[in-house]
Amino acid sequence: MLEKGFLRNREKLNISKKRFWVSCLLGIGASFCIYTLFSLLRLIFRSMEFGLSNGPLILDAVTRYWQNFNFAAISLVMGNALFLATLFKRPSKSLIPNFKRLAIINDQIFLPFNFLYAFVKCFFLLGFFAAIVFDLRALINFTPLFVAIFFVVFFESWKTILIVFRKKAYRILLMNFLVIVLLSFLFAAISVFNYKKTDTILLENNPKVELPESDFRQYNGPIFLFLKILKREDKIVYNLYGQNYDLVGLITAIVDFDKNYYKKIETVHILAPYNLPISELKKVEKELLYINKNKIVYVTKESLPKFTSRVNLKGIDRIIYFDPLQAPLKLNPFPKMEFLKNKKIVEVKIGSKYIIEGKEVEKQNLQSTFKSSIDSTTFFHFKYLSDISYQEYITVYSKYKQAIFELRKKDEVVKLEDRYDFRYKYEEDQTRLINKYPTNYFEEYNFDL
Repeated sequence: MLEKGFLRNREKLNISKKRFWVSCLLGIGASFCIYTLFSLLRLIFRSMEFGLSNGPLILDAVTRYWQNFNFAAISLVMGNALFLATLFKRPSKSLIPNFKRLAIINDQIFLPFNFLYAFVKCFFLLGFFAAIVFDLRALINFTPLFVAIFFVVFFESWKTILIVFRKKAYRILLMNFLVIVLLSFLFAAISVFNYKKTDTILLENNPKVELPESDFRQYNGPIFLFLKILKREDKIVYNLYGQNYDLVGLITAIVDFDKNYYKKIETVHILAPYNLPISELKKVEKELLYINKNKIVYVTKESLPKFTSRVNLKGIDRIIYFDPLQAPLKLNPFPKMEFLKNKKIVEVKIGSKYIIEGKEVEKQNLQSTFKSSIDSTTFFHFKYLSDISYQEYITVYSKYKQAIFELRKKDEVVKLEDRYDFRYKYEEDQTRLINKYPTNYFEEYNFDL
């Protein structure tokens, strides 16, 4: 076919086999280089950590494959433009007017490579922000856009060819399209870089914690002490800013951190796995209390997390309390302290079921039950089985905190958005709400339901 003419209709164009195969190799080689560039950029952005996050940017196999397919399709349509430009560059024998041949070549250069320049710039911008605040999952839903770009560039490359060679060009166009699609699937299966080794290194430096779920997460303040509790086989490991410690080493590291910081830090953000026994968490809290770190934030995730969940580290704040006369995990019967005289105590038992004041309460009714009992004279006595999971603890504690939050929100006079215009009135109103709906509770562990 090549000896008799390539895309021959009224015009005659002879392409030698050598020219054809050189053009193929040049196009595929350029495509693979562009594909490698995109893979390298993704690797760089995945390895960038500008702040605190719950784990690095890790892609599952399916997501990675379709991202590779997107990159491959764009890369191959660019390489195809170079392939066509080389075919029409000064053919040995041609009756095509020179201006038409130059128009065909211009179609391969102007839009495809100007687009490549703009695309790489956008990739840098998106990748930079993804490394800071995204999960890179924004790219997952961009496949339709990548496909649309592919078709625009592909048909732009064939625009003048179709005008010049008319109907006989369509068969070659279809063959060209099928080859590119086939190569896109083949490229997508190629991992230019060893992503498994990279993922292992990234996870060692910034392990991911499977957080408990909570739709109520009101705390989003600054983060200074960032503690991850990890389950490694039969051991509990404490990760502080990428370094692993045992419990004794952790406390020493926090004390040293305080000495080297310009101000005393009281609040500790805790990221712990949802299935961690609550007793392990209370061991850490007790040690933190000994070094005057009595304010903590339980970092949680939403039930339906957004793609920014990796760095969306909101949580539920808490003041650590342990009766100094008792061990934190095997408390004696609840102490009848002097300040509890004339106070109402609501007993809440949490184990395989929720029992409030002797009555079993469904999970979905916890919040409304708490709201009906919260006032300035009521204390809640939370009694947990020592082996319940961190998720169960968060479920109850978050419902209790949400009930308080909603009561205060409903009763507030000066709204949050008006706090700058009415600063003193807002502060007075908040003090009133805190006194009216205080956070009054005690916790007890290791009991029998």
